[in-house]
Amino acid sequence: MFPWLAFGHIRPFAQLARRLVSGEAGVRVTFLTAAGIVPRVEAMLASAAGAVRVLPLSLPQVPGLPTGAASTADVSADGTELLKVALDGTRPEVRALLAELRPDAVLIDFATPWVCDVAAPLGAKVLHFTVFSAASFAYFTVPARLADGQRPSALTARDLMVAPAGFPASSALASVPPHQGAGLVYLYTSFYGYPYRLKNIQPISAAIMYS
Repeated sequence: MFPWLAFGHIRPFAQLARRLVSGEAGVRVTFLTAAGIVPRVEAMLASAAGAVRVLPLSLPQVPGLPTGAASTADVSADGTELLKVALDGTRPEVRALLAELRPDAVLIDFATPWVCDVAAPLGAKVLHFTVFSAASFAYFTVPARLADGQRPSALTARDLMVAPAGFPASSALASVPPHQGAGLVYLYTSFYGYPYRLKNIQPISAAIMYS
């Protein structure tokens, strides 16, 4: 398991890990996370310590990222994007770990679509585990959200306040208030020359799992 470095994402992954190892004999989970937060992650997994192990990743230093930053709790909003760049820098380490572990499947978050390329030569399935509900994910990511030829970066807060075509009108998510629409624009925003992360992960993962 390789969640994004935010505790709002790590906790659902930890909960799933506990369920997996308690539900079937022989299941083992390896949890990858930044070295600086390993103790906190291990505490979340204490009840499954015999079946889940946490391995530390060394985040490279990125200009502008505070020294020692290991999660979104350590950075500002701008620093969050630099944390993604640092996480990308763990690719060689992750490749080496997967080659050693030879997992049957790798569960990743939205921030690391490149794991699909790393895992493919090993024959491991990559599953995108999203911490959003299926209904929420459908609201802001379905292809119907984009008009013909429209670029995702052209979506506005007003666009995202209204559900996409075909979304059930009876849903509580048929529309959202302005501040939530503005927040959803972030999901389609490119930072530091990288395409927005959801663009890369949805077409290439073997499946999407919802919390």
